[in-house]
Amino acid sequence: MNRYTEKHIYTRKREARPGRWPLISAVGVVALAFVLLISQPLGLAWIAPTNLPVAATTATPPPVPTELPPSQEPEPPDPEFSRPDYMNGFWLSKGVEYFITGEETGEDVREQLDTALAAAAEWQMNTLLMRFPDDGNPIRNKSGTVFDPVAYIIQATDSQPLYLYGILDLHVGDGDEKWDPAVPADVTKMRALAETAAGYRFDGFAIDNYGYAAGDTGSMADRELTGPAEEYWRDCVADAIRTVKSACRAANPDAYVGLLANPVWAHRSDANPNGSPTEDFYQDYLDGHADTLAMAETQLVDFMMVKNYQST
Repeated sequence: MNRYTEKHIYTRKREARPGRWPLISAVGVVALAFVLLISQPLGLAWIAPTNLPVAATTATPPPVPTELPPSQEPEPPDPEFSRPDYMNGFWLSKGVEYFITGEETGEDVREQLDTALAAAAEWQMNTLLMRFPDDGNPIRNKSGTVFDPVAYIIQATDSQPLYLYGILDLHVGDGDEKWDPAVPADVTKMRALAETAAGYRFDGFAIDNYGYAAGDTGSMADRELTGPAEEYWRDCVADAIRTVKSACRAANPDAYVGLLANPVWAHRSDANPNGSPTEDFYQDYLDGHADTLAMAETQLVDFMMVKNYQST
């Protein structure tokens, strides 16, 4: 994809109409001769432009605008993404790979993270995906000070050839505890999560848990338009993802923001001929009310990584 778009300026040339100018010229010469002939007998004086009185003026020139009109403002540059040509990555999650029991001190967690990074270097991994912790529970050192595992990972990987991506969990599929994209207060939580994560020096972000759980639905309280409820919820999911992406880009214009997508958009059927030849799997489009196919086609996100836990 080209980063720059060539702009061409076309100038419309005005064409002279045949026969118009010779006629005007002839009429003008005759009229001028007539004025000169009658001016002398009537005692009229020919007033040249230099004889006209000139009034003194103190008018000041118009102020020079300090800002360009919106139509003339330069377009922002395309983002310069930081991404590998081929990803060979691993991920870390709080409660899984570190802070496993919930009773470790900061020193214990530091040792767990160092072990994971050493294994990644041995396996020649080039990308680390770290689920951004949003539970607000601090990890404390033995001295009582707070240990920030995200800040430690970023510092520890500065000297390693690793791309670092934060995984943003939107909690839409969490059932009764979900963040509902159809509820403005929950979308505010998603934006706050993105803004907090974007304060760290991640190369990019992967949005996860963006679709409703199977059999679950969203709120209808703020629905204003008529139409299928499923379409309304899909629009809400897309708007929530758009909000999260905008929050990340506001903090880092070069952030590479994508989706940690489920493997099945929809099973192939008469209603969904573009679906996959699969069955008995969770479907983003029908179960989660998330039209990930449309997100890819409209480039709502910069990339998609498929969560295929059954592959080897």
